[in-house]
Amino acid sequence: MPGHYLWRSGAASGNGLLRFVGAILSWLGQSYVSLTFAVVLICLVRLFFAGFVVAGLIQFVVWAEALFLAVGPACYSCSAAGSERRAGEGEGCAYETLGVTFIVTLAGYFAFVFYPKAALYGWGWLPFVSHVFPTPSA
Repeated sequence: MPGHYLWRSGAASGNGLLRFVGAILSWLGQSYVSLTFAVVLICLVRLFFAGFVVAGLIQFVVWAEALFLAVGPACYSCSAAGSERRAGEGEGCAYETLGVTFIVTLAGYFAFVFYPKAALYGWGWLPFVSHVFPTPSA
């Protein structure tokens, strides 16, 4: 929300720097929420596979489904923003930053799958993240 207010204030006054800072704040907020959803999905898939042995093809299908679920909200929002813009209804920094949020979520998904300890840096506060991605003991 602070990003949107800064962006809107910058748009009204014609201040490009304020619009830029508002868009960056909006993008950071969107990306954090979207990556939180991706981390939750990755944790759930890891917990699912920790319980029993699953064939490789089934694992691939489940990880692919988790990928589509993780990037789905950002992708759907991008398409909804495009249709709202064509109808003349969509205006705001949230619409401008959705494409970047989609790319960040996609990259973050793969980063957390292949380097899971990266999830501890920004999402260690989630109750089950430290259980799924344990920190090395000293």
